[in-house]
Amino acid sequence: MVSSIYTCKDQRVYEWLKTNTNNEPGEQFRSTRAIASWNNLTVDRVRYICSIHEKIFLSTGKIEDMWGVFEHTPRSVYEKRGIISI
Repeated sequence: MVSSIYTCKDQRVYEWLKTNTNNEPGEQFRSTRAIASWNNLTVDRVRYICSIHEKIFLSTGKIEDMWGVFEHTPRSVYEKRGIISI
């Protein structure tokens, strides 16, 4: 079994993402460049950290190179507004 050993920089990126993303549409992901800038790391280093960290997910949307800590699962159309009576 492979153990998860993260460096201080790995944990810093994860904590920054937890603080700067929300589980709301449009606020779930941050760009590699923004993460790198705020954490004083290179873009390549951030890409590597995010790709190996088990709690950081790559966005599968239209905009590439976006990362988040909330697992991407399809939402129900009724989740936010509830069931509308006709």
